[in-house]
Amino acid sequence: MKLIDLFLGGENQAERFLDEPMNPADALKKSFGLLSGGNENVAATIADCLSDTRKYYSSHSEWLEKRGLQYSAEAEPWLCVIAAVESCVANGLLHELKSDCSADEFITALKAALRGTGIVFSPDNLTFDDKKSLAAWTKQFNEYAGQSGITLYFVDLYSEELVMGAALIADYAEAAETAGFAGLKITSRPG
Repeated sequence: MKLIDLFLGGENQAERFLDEPMNPADALKKSFGLLSGGNENVAATIADCLSDTRKYYSSHSEWLEKRGLQYSAEAEPWLCVIAAVESCVANGLLHELKSDCSADEFITALKAALRGTGIVFSPDNLTFDDKKSLAAWTKQFNEYAGQSGITLYFVDLYSEELVMGAALIADYAEAAETAGFAGLKITSRPG
C-alpha cells in the first residue's frame, strides 16, 4: 500500500462511518479541531501545512527528518498529519508514550492530557498496577471516566510511537470517524 493510500483511507474504509465522503484535508482539519477543542495554534499549523506543504517541510525539516520523514509529493498528506500531531504535542494536547511505559509514566501523561484539554477530571481515585500494561490501564481509565463522558484516545501513526490524548466521548467519536477520510486511525485502544 502506498503512503497516499493510507492518507486516503486505503480501501475506502472511512466511507463505512459517514454517509457522505469527505475531502482528506477537511477531514484532517475537522478531526484535530474536535480533539484540540478548536486550538488556534493547531488549526494554524494544519492550515499552513495544507496550503504549502513543501514550504512547511522546508521550515520544519530538522524535526521531520529526525522522525525519518522526507519530502515528496506522495508524502505531502502524511506530512500534514504529522504536522497536526506535532502541533498537538507542542500545545500539550497529545503526549507520546512507549508501549512498555511504567504506570507512573502513564499517570503523568494522563494528567497532562486532561490538563491540556481543560477537562476537569481527577484520576486520583484510580490505582494503576505496574504489572499491567498500557492497554489495561487505558481500559481501566476509560471504563471509569466513561461514566463522566471522557475517554483516552490514541492517534495511530503506523509506527511504534503511541500518541495519547483525552477528549469528551462525543468529540472523540466524531473525530475518529472523520479521521478515516484523512487515512488516519484514532482509537481508544493503544497499539
